[in-house]
Amino acid sequence: MPAKKPAPKSTQAKKSPAKKAPARKAPSDKPQKKSAAKKAASKKPVSGPDKDMVERTIDRKAGRITGRDLRELAGRKKEMDEKLKEVPGKFTRLVNQVKLLYAMIKDYRSGQYKEVPWYTIAVAAAAILYFLTPLDFIPDWIPIGGYIDDAAVLAFCVNALRDDLRKYCGFKGCDPDMYF
Repeated sequence: MPAKKPAPKSTQAKKSPAKKAPARKAPSDKPQKKSAAKKAASKKPVSGPDKDMVERTIDRKAGRITGRDLRELAGRKKEMDEKLKEVPGKFTRLVNQVKLLYAMIKDYRSGQYKEVPWYTIAVAAAAILYFLTPLDFIPDWIPIGGYIDDAAVLAFCVNALRDDLRKYCGFKGCDPDMYF
């Protein structure tokens, strides 16, 4: 019996090299993401109310924020502007930070700025809603002292969201030194 001739190279099936699936790390090897609030806690201490209490409050409130809350917040702009007028002059940076947070939320809602994670928007909204609430850790009707807890919560949030807020400042063409 004559031996078969091998098929010409052009008709031989080409074997493709086996593709390797990307290596996966075991869940225990995966670094756990810190929440923005936890990152902030390690960067800068909060004066005033206990920072753990502030972190828990922010995380709890941010976890409950919905699109409906953002719509409600948009409808409270006049109320926010009135409350900002009542803030003592030595809290100018606080006023600027609230305005920056509000502007970022507004631009996010309108679709003009989407380069931010939902958690950042939720934390910003929770901070502003806390600021607008007259009865909080220290009631706002107490002169000067009533804004200390608001300032602590906002400082904590702004510090936690610092990187996202700086990017937003770049997007808007704002000077970050007005806010940080």
